Amino acid sequence: MSAELIACPKCNRKSNTLRAKCMYCGEDLPVDESLKKDLSSQAAKMRERDPSMQLDPLSQMTTQFQQSLAGFNVVLLNILEEKRSQASEAVATLGFHTSSETKPLLNLSRPMAVARYQSEAEAKLAEGQLRAAQLPVLIVKDDDLQADKPNRRVRKFTINVINGTSLSFTLDGFEEEIAVNASDIVLIVEGRIRFYESDATEENKSFGKTVREITEATEYVNEQTLIDIYTKSLEKSFRIRAESFDYSGLGSKMKLTALENLRVLQTVLRDIAKSAIYDTDFKQASKFLEPIWPYSQRQQSWGLKRNKMLGTGKVATRSVHYKDNELQFNRYSRLHYHLLPKTSEETSQTSGEL
Repeated sequence: MSAELIACPKCNRKSNTLRAKCMYCGEDLPVDESLKKDLSSQAAKMRERDPSMQLDPLSQMTTQFQQSLAGFNVVLLNILEEKRSQASEAVATLGFHTSSETKPLLNLSRPMAVARYQSEAEAKLAEGQLRAAQLPVLIVKDDDLQADKPNRRVRKFTINVINGTSLSFTLDGFEEEIAVNASDIVLIVEGRIRFYESDATEENKSFGKTVREITEATEYVNEQTLIDIYTKSLEKSFRIRAESFDYSGLGSKMKLTALENLRVLQTVLRDIAKSAIYDTDFKQASKFLEPIWPYSQRQQSWGLKRNKMLGTGKVATRSVHYKDNELQFNRYSRLHYHLLPKTSEETSQTSGEL
């Protein structure tokens, strides 16, 4: 990565080449050609060395630390079928996917993040490459998605049919109900989230030995369905966790098992919010989003494990590794809400703020 400085065309002060605007006067900085070459060459080298690499091609930070910082997402909008082959090749040059991996992603016919960078300059270069291939693309900031603040969780709902259909949601931990008109629901995003937990115990083979071996290992995998319900206001948008939801609001339609009730709930939501977009593509898109929005991970060490059965001089340590893709779903869900066309009322409000 180039660490040189570049002079501002307006104030002539120097800023880092990774900046899109001058840090002193705010003027747009010219693109450093060496950085542009790095974007393609380093991405290609990363792919040749390790096709499954999950790091940003231009970043030396660990994946986990990288994801904790605000970044810039390069989003490819809906692609016409006749342009999907060309789009696959163009996206592959960014280094996150091969062209064969990108094709199924484009077949979903939804806006999709195809790259994520720490600096706006890198994102703009990637955007330029895709625009040069005549593809519809835009940059979305992490700050605009607010994926670290997911929709408020609700534990139950009731259906009211008075002067039209509306829903009343009860927030988790509260008794107060919040009423929502069915006509105000604009988007429903459904996703299946995977949680992994692996527990391992290691011992040194014998007294004085430094070589260690795993003597106990268990792995736990859990999946659960999340449903994000978006209205015209983000303040009145909610999340349902299917496995811990009170389905009594279904009334006579309520079944015996949680799985049956979930299917009924999905049908009810589709029937009530007929004008809303119902997005169920996250499950298919998740594996393609992994290099861009990877699973959240953390390691917990439990230190020495006391066990009377251990031989003399043997020491055992225990550690637990956790992994889940809930943040990935948060980003996917918020991205599609962020890209919804604004109503004339919302547009006028935005114009007034500007």
